Amino acid sequence: DATDATDATDSTDAADATDATDATDATDATDATDATDATDATDATDATDATDATDPEEPNVTINVVFDAFFEDIAWVLNDSEGSMVDMGMPEAAGEATLNYALEDGEYCFAVSDAFGDGGLTVSISVDGTEVIQWFGYQYTTDAEECFVVNTACIAEAGDAAAYTDACGVCDADTTNDCVEDCAGVLGGDAVADACGTCDNDATNDCPSTEVVATIVADQYFGETSWTVTNEFGTVIDSGAPEAAGESSKTWQLADGYYCLNVFDAYGDGGSTGSLTVGGVTNAAWGATDYTTEANFCFTIGADCNGVDGGLAYADGCGTCDEDTTNDCAQDCTETWGGTATVDACGACVAEGEGCTPNTVIAVTPDQYFTESSWILVDGESNEVAAGGFESADTFTATLELADGDYCFTMADSYGDGGTTGTISLNGVEYYTWAANDYTTGAEFCFTIDSTCFASAEGAVLDACGVCDADMANNCVVDCNGVAGGDAVADACGTCDNDAGNDCTTYTVAVAFTPDDYPSESTWGILDSENNVLDVGTPESSVPFTQSWELPAGRYCAVALDSYGDGGLAGVVSIDSTEVTGWAADSYTDRGEFCFNVGPDCAGNLHGPALADECGVCDEDPTNDCTQDCEGTWGGSAEGCGNVTFWLTCDDQLEEVRWAVAGVDGYLDQGAPTEGYTSLGWDLPTGVYRFLVYDSGENGGCAGEIQVNGETVSAWIPTAYQDLALVDINVE
Repeated sequence: DATDATDATDSTDAADATDATDATDATDATDATDATDATDATDATDATDATDATDPEEPNVTINVVFDAFFEDIAWVLNDSEGSMVDMGMPEAAGEATLNYALEDGEYCFAVSDAFGDGGLTVSISVDGTEVIQWFGYQYTTDAEECFVVNTACIAEAGDAAAYTDACGVCDADTTNDCVEDCAGVLGGDAVADACGTCDNDATNDCPSTEVVATIVADQYFGETSWTVTNEFGTVIDSGAPEAAGESSKTWQLADGYYCLNVFDAYGDGGSTGSLTVGGVTNAAWGATDYTTEANFCFTIGADCNGVDGGLAYADGCGTCDEDTTNDCAQDCTETWGGTATVDACGACVAEGEGCTPNTVIAVTPDQYFTESSWILVDGESNEVAAGGFESADTFTATLELADGDYCFTMADSYGDGGTTGTISLNGVEYYTWAANDYTTGAEFCFTIDSTCFASAEGAVLDACGVCDADMANNCVVDCNGVAGGDAVADACGTCDNDAGNDCTTYTVAVAFTPDDYPSESTWGILDSENNVLDVGTPESSVPFTQSWELPAGRYCAVALDSYGDGGLAGVVSIDSTEVTGWAADSYTDRGEFCFNVGPDCAGNLHGPALADECGVCDEDPTNDCTQDCEGTWGGSAEGCGNVTFWLTCDDQLEEVRWAVAGVDGYLDQGAPTEGYTSLGWDLPTGVYRFLVYDSGENGGCAGEIQVNGETVSAWIPTAYQDLALVDINVE
C-alpha cells in the first residue's frame, strides 16, 4: 500500500513472537480451581522460594523464571501428562526465581499466560542438570507452553544415559521395541483391523479380502500426479501421490465391494503410466497419453449388486443397482440421498417449493489487500443484521430478503486506503455503486426497504426523500450536512455549505507516470501531509498515463512502490501545468516518496520547495532540519541519549500500549507510555536488538521511529500493525 512505512515489513512481522514451537496452550495457567493445596497454589511467595516448591530432597528438575516489570499480568502452572496440576504460582514482584522439583519419570508441561498480551516471562528448564527448554519473554504474547520428559529413574535403572520409558512402561535405550497403540487404542495391544474394518485379536473371524495392487510410473513432473481409491458411494478410503519420478506401488487388502482407482494430473497433460491388479489378475493398464486430467479404473471384488461375479454394477445412494453412473441419485442440501431440498436465492437450504424472495443484493470486490477490508449491515436501531470479512480478492455477493425498514451498509478498511469496489441493488436495480478510491477508512450507504413501494412497479425504490419510483436518475441524495435532497457541497478544504463564493482555492496537480515492462509490480499513491491516502492505483499496462487532482494548498507526496524491489515506475509532477519535481524509474527499489508543496511555500514562493522544519527554519535544505533528542525536545542537544533512540507517537488509547527492547539474553528495558509522545534513548553495544510495541486492543495506534547513530533505520505508521509491531536492528 502506498502509505507503508519506510520499514513496515519488519513492524508487521510477528512470526517470531507467535512461534508455535514456543507457544501452544496455556489455558490452564490461569485456572486456580485446579489447585489441590491452597497454601501453595495461591501463595505467590512460594514462586520466589526454591525450597517451598515441593521441598524435594533430591530435585531432578530445575525451572528458572525471570518476571518482567509487569509481573502482575503473569500466571504459570506445571502439569503432568494427565493434565493434573503439580504446582502453580503468580509472582508478587519483578525479578528472578528458581523452582526445584523431585519428579517421577514421565512427561510434564510448563505453561504461562499473560493477561495483557505482551509476554514477559523468561524460562529455562533443566532436567538432571541439562537444559532442555528455554524461551524469552518476548517470544510469546498471550500464552506459551513447553513440555519435557523426565527419565531420571529409568536412566539409573538401565545404567544408560540414552534409556527412556516407552508408553508401556518398558525402560531401555532400544527405539525399535517401543510399544504402539493397536486399532482398539490399547498401548501394546494385539488387535488388528481386518478388511471389513472389524478390530479384534481373533484372526479366525476376519472377513475375506482380496489383494489389490496399483503400480504407477510417474514422469519427471511427478508433483502433478496424485491418486485416490473410492468405494461405491464415492467415499475416499485412501489417497496419495508419487514422491519422485519413476515406479511406485501401493497394496490394499479389500473386502468384497465396488471400488475405483482414480488417477489425476494437476497440469492436465497426463504423463503417468500404470497398472492395476485385483487378486493377482491385471484389471487395467494405461499409458501416459490415455488421459489428460483424470482417469478412473473401477472394479468389483466378489459379486456385484446384481449377483454377477466381478460385475461392474453397483448400488447408488438410493439403492438403484446398475452400471450407469449418469443416473446415480445425489444428496440434497440436507445430505439426504435423492432428497428434493434446495438452496434458495438467499443461500438457505429449504424444502422444495419454498425459499426467500431477495430484495437486496450487495456485491463487493476487494483489492489484493483483502484482509484489510470488512463490512457490516445494521438496521435502523443499529442492530447487526450481517457482517464479515474477505478470504480472497474474489467478488463476494450477499443476497438478502430484508424486512421493511431502514438499513445502513458500512465498508471499513483498517489500513485507511479504501480498496474495494461494490454495488448495492434494491428491488432488482442498482441503487449504490462505489470505487476503490471513493473512501479511505470507511464508507456508509443507507437505504430503505419498503415492500409496498417495491410492489408498485418493477424496479421501484424509495429514495432518501421518500419518493417511490423506478427512475434512479431522479433519486435525491444526502448532502455533506446529512440533509436528504440538500444542496450543501464540501469544498476542497472540507468546508460544507451551499455558498460557492467562499470555496477555498485549489490547484490542478498532475502526475505523468511511465511504467516499465513489468507494470503489475508497481503501485502509485498520493498522500497528504498527515499521510492520508488521497488516491492509489496500479498501471494497467506499460503505456504512459497521467492522473490529476484538484488540491488545496498544502504538502503532498507522490509514492511509487515495487513488489519485486527493482523500481520501474518513473513520474513527473506538475502543478497548473508547471513541472515541480520528478523521479526516474531507477531512483528507488521497493519504495520511493517524492514530496512537493502546493500553493505558497513557507518563503512565500508559489509551489516553491522551501519547507519549515520543527524549529521554524524555512529553507530548501532537508539535511539541516532540526531533530528531537531522546527527551523529545526539537533541536535539543540529545546529551545522554545514547547511540540508539526510539520515538513513539500514539493515539489516545494509551492503556492498550506497552513497549519493550530485548537483546540476545532477554529484556533490556520495557514500559508503557503515559503521554501521546514518548522518546527514549540507550547506549547499546554492538549487536542485534529487537524492539516490540504491543497493543492489547489489536488495533495498532502508535507510529514509531528508530535511529542508530543519528540515522533512521526503521519507521512505521499507526496502521502498519494490529497487535504487535516487531523490528530487529543491528548496532555496529
